[in-house]
Amino acid sequence: MSVRFLLVCIILLIFSCSKNQSSSFPDVKSGNELDQAEPLPAISTDSIAEHPAEVPPPEIIPWEKKLIKNANLTVEVEDLKSFNNNLHALVSQYSGYIAAERSSYADFKNEVSVTIKVPTIRFEALLNELNNKASKTIERNISTQDVTGEMRDNKARLETKKETRLKYLEFLKQSKNINEVLKVQQEINVLQEQIESMSSTQNLLSHQTTFSTIQLDFYSILKDNSKPAETPGFSNRFIASIQSGISVIGEFIILLAKLWPFIFIGAVVWLIFKRKNLLKI
Repeated sequence: MSVRFLLVCIILLIFSCSKNQSSSFPDVKSGNELDQAEPLPAISTDSIAEHPAEVPPPEIIPWEKKLIKNANLTVEVEDLKSFNNNLHALVSQYSGYIAAERSSYADFKNEVSVTIKVPTIRFEALLNELNNKASKTIERNISTQDVTGEMRDNKARLETKKETRLKYLEFLKQSKNINEVLKVQQEINVLQEQIESMSSTQNLLSHQTTFSTIQLDFYSILKDNSKPAETPGFSNRFIASIQSGISVIGEFIILLAKLWPFIFIGAVVWLIFKRKNLLKI
């Protein structure tokens, strides 16, 4: 009896311990339960391709172009003097200036040729204004030359030449041999000439890109104000005929005066032949 009671107590103790251990761990699903579990949503590569991540565009560094603009404009105007006066006022209004002006006058046409310098930013506006004020446009040509690369290269070479000259000047201070001094001075002179030439070219290009050129030729056709000649009356024509006849007689007398030597010789020859004929008879 005591042995059975002891076995029952041992079994109950073991059962209670196993129950406590199972309750102390979280529930773990079995393999079958994992297989039957709801799968995670799959990530579609197509959706990534259709909606790529937005990448900001690369930053574009702005750079100013250096352009030389030239235009040739030939127009016809009604009043040459009025158009010329308005032209000077208009050029001043657009902050430009007249670089050259030439005028020519003929029997049927008066013409003026003007070279205009105007800031590049106002080049097209002034050109259109001149075109609109003319009564007729004969010719219009525009040309543009990009010298951005040329000016950048020239500026870089100019800076290099200046730095080289400074190094030669420092070396010149340290030179003690007269031959070295002469050679260095010669190199400095060559560099100075190159620097002045390149600076002059750079300044010229800078002015040409800052001020554009408009070659304007304008003219006006002169009207024929001459009146048709009136037909003279009978009396006028009769008097003119008498005067013309007198003029003819005068011209004939002048002609005879010029031919008097030939007339005199002819008369002498005639008299000689006539005398010989008389002697024969």
